[in-house]
Amino acid sequence: MLYSLRKYFFGFYFLFFNFVLFSQSPETFNQPGTYTWAVPPCVTSITVKVWGGGGGGGGTSSKHTIKDEEACTQGGGGGFATRTYAVTPGEIYSIVVGAGGAGGVGANSTAVAGATGGTSTFSGPATTPFGALTGFGGTGGGGATAYNNNTGNHHIGSNGTGGIGGTGANGTTIFTGGNASDGSHSASCADISGAGGGGAGTTGNGSNGQQIGGCPHNAAMNGGTGGVNDGGKGADGIKNNIASKHNKDGNAGSPYGGGGSGAGIHISNWTNQWVLANGGDGASGAVIIEYVTDGALPSQPSVISGNTVLPCGGGTENYSIVNEPGVTYTWSYSGSGTITGNGNTATLTATTGGTITVTPAGACGNGPSRTINITTDIPPTTPVTITGPTQIACTGTQHTYTANNIPNTIYTWTYSGNGTITGNGTNEITLDIVTGGTLTVTTSNSCGSGSTNSIQITIGQSTFTLQPIQGNTLLPCGGGTESYSVNALSDVTYNWSYSGNGTITGNGTNSITLNATTGGTLTVTATNSCGTVNTVSTQITIDQSTVSLQPIQGNTLIPCGGATGNYSVNSLPDVTYNWSYSGVGTITGNGTNSITLNATSGGVLTVTAQNNCGDLQTQSITITLDSPNTTINFSLPAHLCKNDPAITLSATPAGGEFTSNNTVITVIDPSVLNPGTYTITYAVSENSCLFTANQSVEIRQLPVLSNNLAAEYCHGSAAVNIQFSPAGGTASGEYLTGTTLHLENAVPGPHSVSYTYTDSYGCTSSRTDTYTITEKISPDIMYEKSCNYLVNFHTGNAAYTYYWDFKEKGHSTAKNPSVQFDGNGIYPVDITVTDSKGCSVTVQQTIELSENSFADLLKIPNVITPNKDGINDNFELNPGLFNCGDLSMLIINRWGNTVYQMDQNSIKFEGKMSDGKELSDGVYFYIITSEKFGCKNGIGGPNCNGVISIVR
Repeated sequence: MLYSLRKYFFGFYFLFFNFVLFSQSPETFNQPGTYTWAVPPCVTSITVKVWGGGGGGGGTSSKHTIKDEEACTQGGGGGFATRTYAVTPGEIYSIVVGAGGAGGVGANSTAVAGATGGTSTFSGPATTPFGALTGFGGTGGGGATAYNNNTGNHHIGSNGTGGIGGTGANGTTIFTGGNASDGSHSASCADISGAGGGGAGTTGNGSNGQQIGGCPHNAAMNGGTGGVNDGGKGADGIKNNIASKHNKDGNAGSPYGGGGSGAGIHISNWTNQWVLANGGDGASGAVIIEYVTDGALPSQPSVISGNTVLPCGGGTENYSIVNEPGVTYTWSYSGSGTITGNGNTATLTATTGGTITVTPAGACGNGPSRTINITTDIPPTTPVTITGPTQIACTGTQHTYTANNIPNTIYTWTYSGNGTITGNGTNEITLDIVTGGTLTVTTSNSCGSGSTNSIQITIGQSTFTLQPIQGNTLLPCGGGTESYSVNALSDVTYNWSYSGNGTITGNGTNSITLNATTGGTLTVTATNSCGTVNTVSTQITIDQSTVSLQPIQGNTLIPCGGATGNYSVNSLPDVTYNWSYSGVGTITGNGTNSITLNATSGGVLTVTAQNNCGDLQTQSITITLDSPNTTINFSLPAHLCKNDPAITLSATPAGGEFTSNNTVITVIDPSVLNPGTYTITYAVSENSCLFTANQSVEIRQLPVLSNNLAAEYCHGSAAVNIQFSPAGGTASGEYLTGTTLHLENAVPGPHSVSYTYTDSYGCTSSRTDTYTITEKISPDIMYEKSCNYLVNFHTGNAAYTYYWDFKEKGHSTAKNPSVQFDGNGIYPVDITVTDSKGCSVTVQQTIELSENSFADLLKIPNVITPNKDGINDNFELNPGLFNCGDLSMLIINRWGNTVYQMDQNSIKFEGKMSDGKELSDGVYFYIITSEKFGCKNGIGGPNCNGVISIVR
């Protein structure tokens, strides 16, 4: 939460610790004056922003003696500084807000310059190490006056200079206000006064006012824009009318720190008098303080407990909330009355309604308040209504009556008939009725009586009529759920029962649901409060679960050429009939137990009967034609494969017709038929009689072949077992023996495997699959030895990936790794090479290292005899010492001077100095430096320094 602690009084801020006002950050001081500010509770860091006031625009004065005297002035500008301070709650700080510079005032013979904008400061304990945080005001614009005193050129002009933008001091961030522009006058175009500079912003400098020199002066100069975030805009300048006399005051700048613009005068016909105009005021500065509290505010109090309605005319009530440790509470009341708070409790004495407010306060300020609305009683105004039965079946019964609930209301009930009221005073009573009468209720409260309402209650007859049960009495096979009801009667209870196996839902009402699985008797008994009882019943039956279908009745021998006959079976309830005929004929009346068949060929007449229980019964009879004995001969194979050739149909006696699925056919082509069994009928007429014969043929699907052959195998792979499905066929192919594919020596490139299989029906399928042997992996691996047992490996094929196993030296996946071995010896290396197909091979290399030791290579004599006799005239360093290029050797004399230096470019010492002069006989010293051999300036081992003598 964000807070500020301040009190405003006559332009000053004063601290009052016993009278605390909490305000939210940021706190803005933008009225000129001096203030005192205290750090609020729980605040330990503040950010302060300071703006200086903008400078005022200059004034003008001009006196016309001949004509056309002109005076033009200009505006001022304003500055910014900011810093963040560590503070302590309760510390006191001083604030000064600088006023904007007043515009200059035009006076006879003199035009006063605009005032400099006031300086704004923030100072106190935290600013001591840095100095007061300061924003300087912009300087005012210069005044301008014009007066030729009847001498010289009648056109006399004067331009005031623009004010300079102010800056800041002692801040971590400082920005400068924009400069004002100069005024510009002319005898040939309009005069324009200078524009104010923009105030600095929190993230940038203010812009300069627009500067326009000579003609044309088509528009006034624009004030400089304020710096980004809160910089005030400088005031726009003034444009005068050249065609007439004209004087105009300057414009004021915009907060914060915008400079004012200058005044302008153009004289054409004011004769021998001073004409004046005043500059615009600069905008005032500002001080803004931003902070965040380090603690939390107390939470909103709990709901206020207590009576929300006071008696008529008011009264006294107690109220409370849940107490929270470390929190104090302030109670207030908006109505007429007094409230006395004592921590989390309060006592209210009020005469009117209002709102109780309780506000929590903690170390960091106030938390959110909790309120409760309080009202006082008034006479009940809501109309009262009565709910309850008005027609009573019989005497001596109790009934409940309810009035609408009105808060804080007393209900007075009376009954004109013979009866007893229980619960008087409330909005709900029980009436024990003996005779009819009028029931009346009147409302009242502490303020008096309210409304009254009545209902008339009558006593009915003690007898009633119960009508028959309504609902389906035949349930489906196995039972079901049905709804049953009788007429609804008031003051009557219903009791249902069922003698069969079933469940009743809704008992006690006039309408129930019965879920029955067996037949039985459904009974309802109705009883009213007078003791009268009526009972009605109905019989529920369940559909039979079986059908008894008798044989088909009708003629089974019809004349040759066909005839019409009637056929029937016994009629059964709740049964559907479906008739069919396998011969050529038409059925009329299908769906009933009796049909008419018009048949032109023999066949089988079938009827199927089914009830709701799903039971099926079938009866059939064979109907034959009374015709000469004719034999049809035609045959078909039991099975045909999908790839068998088509066969042409033939039969005797000839002249007939082949059909399948009511379609005339002459051939059977397996390739165009779906797998399955087809019935072929041959029909032929002789002596006006139709003869038919049927044959079936099954079209067989070809075997579906599959195998586990992969599309690709790596070169040199082991043998693979190919699983052909279905098993038992014939396989062939290069590298294939039985079902084993021998790939050990297979050459790269494509290869194929074929498989043929014939099923038990003689149907044959074949398939050929192709696989590819990848190219042989041919790794090209080289290595070179470097110094200090470092070995660099190189590979030749960039398309391969490599996995190097250097044993105790670790692993690598680099294409060209380097390995630092420990010393001389033989080192095995395993390299796994993988191509782009994922195939890999592993090769092994043995690295043998045998570098010479420093002592072996370094052979330095202790004396040389350079007398040119060819014997021991010099000594020469072994070139192997320079494999790593880091060895050097100095020859020094007994005084420590270097006389000769040996390295890989100069490995021979002949008893001479480096410049070729011969050294005198005597003892010399050598010093060796080599990181490879551990020598540094001759130190590091017994071989790193020594003595060599020259003897001639």
